[in-house]
Amino acid sequence: MPDIIDNFGKTNNIAHIYRENILTYEDLKKKSDALAFYLIKILDHDQSPIIVYGHKENEMLICFLACVKSGHPYVPLDSSILLPLTQFDAAILTANNGRIIATVCHKVENSGANQSLAR
Repeated sequence: MPDIIDNFGKTNNIAHIYRENILTYEDLKKKSDALAFYLIKILDHDQSPIIVYGHKENEMLICFLACVKSGHPYVPLDSSILLPLTQFDAAILTANNGRIIATVCHKVENSGANQSLAR
C-alpha cells in the first residue's frame, strides 16, 4: 500500500480534503516519509503500536501512513466519538509508553493541573 501511495506522490493530485485543508499525494508522501523517519529514529527497533488520536484531519492520514512505513501498527482513536480525554484516558495512554500522536489538542486533567496533549 505505501508503494502505491508513493507512486501517486509523484503527482500533485488531491489525496484528501478536510474542511478547507487540501492534502495532495505529493504532500502526503513527503510528510509521511518525514514522520516515518522520525518514528524510526526515536523508537529504534521498538515495533509497538502507536495511538493516533484525532478526527478527519489530513494529519490523521499522514500519521496512519507514517506508522505503516515505519513498521508500527496504529490504533486510531476518533476524537468525535470519544469524550474529551480524562485522567483515566491519560493513564491508558501512558500505559502505551506515551506512543500517541495527537492531531488535535485537548486538555487533560492531571492532579488538578491542565496539560496539553499533543505529541
